[in-house]
Amino acid sequence: MDLALSSPTATRAIFSSIAVRRSALPMRELTIKATIHPTTRMIKALKILELIGPKI
Repeated sequence: MDLALSSPTATRAIFSSIAVRRSALPMRELTIKATIHPTTRMIKALKILELIGPKI
């Protein structure tokens, strides 16, 4: 998990795998999250992972 947090590319990879596994999550929403400020994106990524992590 630490590795993912230190690498924006890894964070994007996490979003990609989430998009593939959780197709119910709108792609447009992922795109918006990927274009906002990296720190904010990381915080939102953590919140998303907390919510859907157990379901993956």
